[in-house]
Amino acid sequence: MVALQYALTYDRAESLTLMCTSPGGDDAVPTPDETMARMFSVPEEATEREAIRYKMAPAVTDGFMETHPDLIESVIDARLDSDAPPHAREAQAGAVAAFDVADRLDELTLPTLVMHGTADRVLPVENSDLLLDGIDTADSMIVEGGSHLFFIEDADRVNEQLTTFLSDG
Repeated sequence: MVALQYALTYDRAESLTLMCTSPGGDDAVPTPDETMARMFSVPEEATEREAIRYKMAPAVTDGFMETHPDLIESVIDARLDSDAPPHAREAQAGAVAAFDVADRLDELTLPTLVMHGTADRVLPVENSDLLLDGIDTADSMIVEGGSHLFFIEDADRVNEQLTTFLSDG
């Protein structure tokens, strides 16, 4: 959403990659209530590490945490070092809910790559359709079964697609 706003506000971007995002607006599909509850209603007895793991669960495919424990631990370590405080995360959720550039997508003329997972439980994949319909210059990479963090779960494929997109532009 920040990248969308930047590209609409300034003419400095030469290309745009939009991953698991939304243009907002009346047609946007919001974060499901069960995901919001999971992200903001952590069990009181959870340690800080457990709370991050609990909040991350909707962002990855089922079973990914169990099959990639070292990767998950490194993500948790990074988040322990740099996560925003609760009031900032709540403000971010409010900003996501209020974001709306849906009626301005046709202003974007730069090469754009829209990437989204079909199993995104944070920002549903239907939002990528809105982006693709509104941006004439957009190409897509829709990852079947991909989560909100598909770019971590399928990093090699995503990086290959990004490299191709950036070298073609």
